[in-house]
Amino acid sequence: MRLSAEELADELTVTAPRDDGDLAEAAHWRMSRDGLSAQVGYGNQPGFKRQWKRGGFKALWQEFGTKHHPAQSFIRPVFRGKLRVILERINRAVGRTLRRASSGDF
Repeated sequence: MRLSAEELADELTVTAPRDDGDLAEAAHWRMSRDGLSAQVGYGNQPGFKRQWKRGGFKALWQEFGTKHHPAQSFIRPVFRGKLRVILERINRAVGRTLRRASSGDF
C-alpha cells in the first residue's frame, strides 16, 4: 500500500495544474495505523489542515469545475491510470498471506 500511495501522490504532484504551485506542493499521502490502507490526495482530515489550506480547496474546483471555470480533472485520471497496478499489488499480497496462513507459517 505504501508504494502505491507514494506513486499516486508523486503523480498528482506532476500532473497538477500549475498556477502558483499550491496544488502540486499540497498533494500528500498517509498510511492507516494497521498498514492496510492509505489516503492520497488533498483531504481535510486531521493532520492535513496545512495541505488543505494550501491546495485542497483549489483541487476541488480544479477537478470538478465551477459555473465560470470548466473542470480540469487531474486526480481521477491519475487514480484510474494506476488502479490496475494497485489492484494487482493487493491481490498478490492477499495471495501471499493466504498461502502463508494455509501452510501454518503465521
